[in-house]
Formats: sequence, structure tokens, C-alpha cells
Amino acid sequence: MAAVDDQRFKDHCLIIVGNGGKADEVLAKRRLEAGGRLAHFLTQTDDPRVTFSASADCLDYDIFTWQPPKRGMGISSFARKLQGKPRTFWTKTGPDGIELSENHHLTIRYGISGKPRHVTLTDETGTILVEMSGHVVVDADVLIAETLQVEVHNTELNAFGTFSWRFVRLALLFQLLWQIAKFSLSINFELRAAQTEDSGGVPWFRNLLAALNWGLTGNIICCEMTSLAFAGTRATINTHAVGSLAATVAIMAVSPLQLSEFVLCVVGCMAMIVVSLPVHYYNTIGVNPNRRLLPHLLWTIAQITGTVGCFLLFGLIAQVYATLLANGQSLAATFFLPFGTASCETGMVIFTRLVYNRFVHSNKIDPEGPLVGDQLYIPAACLIMSAHAFAEGCRLTATLSGVIQSGGWNWIPTSVLSLALNFSARLGWSRFMLIQLSKKLCGGPKAMAIFAPTGWSKFHDELKIYAGYFRFTAIISLFVARLVSYGAVQAEDPKFPSFNFSALWVLIFLLVGEVIEDEVVTRELLPVNPAGPGLLKVNANGDNADPAQLISLEHLPNVQQGDPWRMFELEKSGKLSTKRTSTLESLPSVADLPTPVQSITSAATTCVPQKVVSLGSSETDA
Repeated sequence: MAAVDDQRFKDHCLIIVGNGGKADEVLAKRRLEAGGRLAHFLTQTDDPRVTFSASADCLDYDIFTWQPPKRGMGISSFARKLQGKPRTFWTKTGPDGIELSENHHLTIRYGISGKPRHVTLTDETGTILVEMSGHVVVDADVLIAETLQVEVHNTELNAFGTFSWRFVRLALLFQLLWQIAKFSLSINFELRAAQTEDSGGVPWFRNLLAALNWGLTGNIICCEMTSLAFAGTRATINTHAVGSLAATVAIMAVSPLQLSEFVLCVVGCMAMIVVSLPVHYYNTIGVNPNRRLLPHLLWTIAQITGTVGCFLLFGLIAQVYATLLANGQSLAATFFLPFGTASCETGMVIFTRLVYNRFVHSNKIDPEGPLVGDQLYIPAACLIMSAHAFAEGCRLTATLSGVIQSGGWNWIPTSVLSLALNFSARLGWSRFMLIQLSKKLCGGPKAMAIFAPTGWSKFHDELKIYAGYFRFTAIISLFVARLVSYGAVQAEDPKFPSFNFSALWVLIFLLVGEVIEDEVVTRELLPVNPAGPGLLKVNANGDNADPAQLISLEHLPNVQQGDPWRMFELEKSGKLSTKRTSTLESLPSVADLPTPVQSITSAATTCVPQKVVSLGSSETDA
């Protein structure tokens, strides 16, 4: 095995030790823009709390340690400027940032190359608070900040991206304004058509508005995700133009059929795929000479199945719910909608894990293999986001349509049950109960293999924060457009903006419930199902390059202990013990080690020969 070179350390994490000045800020922003992990230790110039060490274990062996700051340590003012947030039980958004207090001591250790590679933060008693490895930069000047190479060469080590609330809000505002305009135009056109003598003709404006709506909303992301999946390269402006034109022509061509807008979205999407993807693939042949068609085609088919197919599946669930209500089976409808959508949403996350492992991960063990491009960047994220967005949209539209048709308050138990199921699922207790039940039926190992959380399930939980709000824009826009077009009328009038008062309360309840749900989950105001040794065991033989791997592994093949997670290094409280085995006693020669796999999980980043795992203070044996 080759030594862990400078670039591999840099790919794992860039660690900046400095006073948080202009140079630190420039370097940190460049790193974050490159998609790499970042940790910053806020110190003073010539800080006596910072010392350097050249210990024998670090100089003789390529070691790697990873015990990032715990949530209770907070976040520094420098990291907050870069949108850093304290880590939650499972995830971390933005850079780590620690401001050294008076009783802290930061030790910077040199690696085998003679460069600073490891940092250890201790308190006045010598207890290790933070221990990290990476590319360490101390007191950077402006020249280093502007010229240091900060790119992540191994794309599998890029941190999972998330969404910025700033751009989510902008997208929501755009959607709201456009949908109000679309619904207002539609109402105006329908009223005019009803007043003309030729009311039996084909209403051409319906499909035109549907085509515009698709081109300004869904077509953009569908073109991006399928282009990257099929060609390994992001869509160009020309690709978007060709796709939008194809979708518009197809939607207008089926005007005589008078299809619903739900179906027209599928028509536009399939037309874009059939026309724009071959064009994009042909135009990028010279960019990716090692690319092979079949692996990309199979992954694209899986991508379409998991998005367009998911769209159709939840549409079917909404139709079944409406049918149950129409037949007077309100009790069955109450349980069918929340459990049906929750089951299908979970199933789509499992589907994403399976198809990614089958069509992407297995073909990307070799970086120059037949499937190229960063498929986690947009395609995989779209699969995960589609599952939640369509599930929530289905719950809202199905509930609202039933209330509009029949009025009444039968929607309350359905909505309350959905909210309770969401809390249980996002806090991990639904999965915990499934594990406990399965342990009684088929044993612990089998139960954990089936129901243990994965990187995909936690990524799904993270995207729920952003994907759930877009469904409200269409409903709010419809109510506003009806208010503008018909004016303020009595609640008994069919032209009432929200059709009836009960429908208005559905919107208010679900919107407020979404906000409360996100606040409770993100701030962890309710207990989170903890991880225990059972979860460590199920990850013990995994592959860190697989996004499904929730926790990164350590590889110590010459260590005799049967505990790959080195639990003996943890005290009963879960804190790292200061009486741990010496690195020199436990680490084999670098030459004896296999090439370590890489990690892209949402927990700790990577796994090289040495890894320190801390479970926190709450543990249960799953």
C-alpha cells in the first residue's frame, strides 16, 4: 500500500488553525466552494495554548484519527459566518468551528511526511475533546489562502451537499408568483371560453399553460438529473433548450386528448428524455472517452423509475384515498393515506440504495471505470428528494381534495396520524420498533441487516427539511388566484377562495405542522433513537465508499482484539478513555495494510488505518 499522501489527507479534511482573519476566511470559503470538509480552530497570534509535537507513532506510521467536536461544544463565531451549525445526533451542516477557551490545549502533530497532519484538543485534565487528521494549515497568510490547492480529487470524499435556505426561499417565492399568475390566467381563460359560443372546442390554453409550467419548474431538474446520469456530465444550456422545446411540442400535440396536468407532466418529461439525452450523450463523447453506454443507460432507467415512477405511484395512492372517501369508507381512508404514503416513501429510499449499489457503486470502484461523473451530486439526491416531496404532496392534495368535495372535519385524524408517524420516523423510533420486533422473530443480526439505518435513510431525513415546503405554494397560489378572480365572497359560495372553511384549515394545520415538525427534529427537542453496538456490528464489514455505509470503518488487520470499533477505548459514559492502547502497540506496519477504502457517509468522514469512534453519552444495544 502506498502511504497516505498529502492529497488524501487534504481530501479528507482541511484543518485551519488561526485567528479567523481575512486569510482564514478566504481559505475557508475556497475550501467550501470546492465541496470539501473543513474544520477551523479559532486561536490567537502566537497562542501559548497551541503546541507542536513530533511523536514517534505519527512519524513512523500513517495514522488517521477522527473524533470531531460534540454538539455541546457549540460553534465558533468564525464558523457561524460560514453557515456552520453544531452537529446533531447523525449529521453535520457546514464546517466545524471551535474557539479555544482558557483551559484548552491544542496539540498539532507532524505526520510521516514531516508536515502537520493531526490535531488533538484537550482540557485541563488531559481529557481528549477533539482529535482529527487532515491537511493542517497554521496561521495562513493571504498568499497561502489564495494559492493553496483546496480541491477534493476523490469525488467520493466530497461531503454530501444540502440546500441553502436562502435559495430555497427564492425558489419558493418564484414558484408562488408564477403559480398565482398561472392559476389567474387559467381562471380567466376558462371564464372567457364558457362565455363564447364555441365552448365545445379544444381549450388550447390549458396545454399551453401546462407546457409553460413544466418548462419553468420540473423540466429543469429532470433535465439536470437525467443528463448527468446518462452522460456523466451536467446538462448545458443547449441541452435544456432542446429538452424544453421537445416537452412543449409533446404537451401541445396531445391537446385534443384533454389530459390532466398530472399526466401532461409525465408526457413532457418523457419527451425531454427521449430527445435531449441522446443529443447530450453525443455532444459529450469527447469529454468522457472511457464512458460506456450500457452502465449509464441502466442507471438512467433506474433514475426514471425512481422519479417518474414514484410520481405515478403516489398519484395512484391519492386516487385510492379519494375513492375510499367517495364510497363512505372514511375509517379505511384515515389509515390508508398516512400508512400508504409512509410505506411507499420508505420503499423508494430502499430502492435508491439498491439501484445505486447495483448500477453506480459497483461500477465506480475503479475511478476510471465505465460509469463516470459524480452521481451523488444531483441524480441520487433527486431520487431521495422525490420520495419525500411526492409523499408529502400526495398527503396534502389527497386530503385537500377530499375536504373540498365533502367538507367536514374527517381530515383531522388522518393529518394528526401523519404528523405522529413523521415524528416517529424522523427521530428514528419507527425503525427502532421494527428492529425490536424483528429481533424477536428472526434474531438481532437479521433484524439489523434489514432495518438498520443507512447513509441513504439519514440523507433522506436531512432533505425532508427542504423538500416539504414546495407543495404548499400551488395550494396557496390557487386560493390567492381565486380571491383575485372572484373577490371576497361568502363561505357558502362555490367561488369562496378556499372552496370552504374546512379546506382553509387543512392548509393552515399542515403548514404549521410542517414548521413545528422541522423545528423539533432539527433542534432535537424530543429524544432521538440512539445508536448502539448493534449498529456498529452491522457496519463492521461494510464498504466506506458505499453511501449506504452510515459509519466509517477502521482497518487494523494485525490487531488481535475482536472489536473492530475499539470499544475498549471508550469509558462507560461513551467518552474516549485516556487509558487507551498505545498506537505503537496496535498499529501494524503501513506495508502490511491493504489500501483503505474511502467514506462519504453523513457521519465521520473517512477510514484509514486508525479510527476513534465515540458514541456519545446515550447508547442502547440494538
